Amino acid sequence: MKFEISVTYDNEGFINVISNGEKNIDTARQLWEQVSELSEKGDCYRVLGSAFTVKNHSTLDGYDHAKLFQEIGIDHRYKIAWVETNPDVFDDVGFIETVLRNRGTFLQLFSDQSEAKSWLFEE
Repeated sequence: MKFEISVTYDNEGFINVISNGEKNIDTARQLWEQVSELSEKGDCYRVLGSAFTVKNHSTLDGYDHAKLFQEIGIDHRYKIAWVETNPDVFDDVGFIETVLRNRGTFLQLFSDQSEAKSWLFEE
């Protein structure tokens, strides 16, 4: 499955990301640069992502994501709820979540869209 993304502002007050297909650090850069640009433009730092990932991430991807977030400016202002709908890669994505959280990113991984959205708007 080819990589596809959509990054849009939702009128409910968050950046909505849909990301499907094969992923790597280059596709992650493309996605997060779009998120950063839209966030800065709209002064909105809540992000709700929904993904179906078809290729397992490598262990190094977790560390590369941390470096990528620093380079792009995904920082303490952001609150990111990420939904991975492919159970076969959930643990791999979970490792990336762990690395990013250990680096100070306010991020939570979910398997359920409604739980993710509820968490995103908790104070």
